[in-house]
Amino acid sequence: MPLESSHLPLKLSQNTLKPFQLPLAAFQNTLEPFQLPLATSGNTPEPFQMPLAAFQRHLKVFHLPVKKLHKPMLSKQNNFLFSNSKLLIMTKPIVVLISWNNQKPTQMAAFAHGVAQNIAKNATTFPTPPVTHQNLDLAANRVELAYADRLNGPQAKTELQTADNALDVMLHQMADYVNTVANGDTAIIQMAGFKASSNQRLPATVPATPDAPKISGNAARLRLETNKVNGAVSYCWLIFTGEAASASITADCIILPGTPAIIIPDGHLREDLHNLIPAGTKINVQVLAQNAAGKSGFSPLISFTVGG
Repeated sequence: MPLESSHLPLKLSQNTLKPFQLPLAAFQNTLEPFQLPLATSGNTPEPFQMPLAAFQRHLKVFHLPVKKLHKPMLSKQNNFLFSNSKLLIMTKPIVVLISWNNQKPTQMAAFAHGVAQNIAKNATTFPTPPVTHQNLDLAANRVELAYADRLNGPQAKTELQTADNALDVMLHQMADYVNTVANGDTAIIQMAGFKASSNQRLPATVPATPDAPKISGNAARLRLETNKVNGAVSYCWLIFTGEAASASITADCIILPGTPAIIIPDGHLREDLHNLIPAGTKINVQVLAQNAAGKSGFSPLISFTVGG
């Protein structure tokens, strides 16, 4: 019979009480039709075939990571699991690191003086810069003078912004030129007075387990909060609305107990639920931290009775 589009596990028969669990890796890398043996169905002893694309449409409801949901997902099924996909570590070209953008104007000016000095000293390596070292020094001097005069009215403030922007443009022009000359060579980039970027995206480490969440508010606005975990990209919230229950992590998969739950799979440090849980409902809340490396353990379970 057709797969139900709104639930995992997928009920293959109205007569079965056992949920069906399918690891994502079992079909993710195949282009062939996927066979599901209907061992739990009493209707036929034969397997049937379903195109992979059709099966993926049913699965992706609970596939993590997902985009931030406007409303949490509500599940009333038993014992399903969903998996977090991994990000591949990719190499990238070594280029000039744009390190001056967040500096104070005087710091950027000092950095520009250093670049000008290095370009002049290594003229054989950098024979045709788009900005001469003299003009780069003059632009840096202008920023320093404008910064010293910045409190003398609106015109002085405008002059600082103009000078700062002009120097930034010159540094970007010089960076583009040095990238062309260096062609990924860190030593040549540093010879020009710039910093070089890394050629690897280092793998993230699995974040630590968050502290027990804090719960406040009422049915109109129920607030869930947890502490910031270093390296965490998002937080997965579980709000159990039935009997007290606790989820677990196995092989980077979240395994839920058989109790109704609201799931926020890609949440933030703070989540507000508006008129989602009726007053008088007792809830149990857990949260975990996650990133490309995987998921932390779940926090301690916190109980809370929603007020009116």
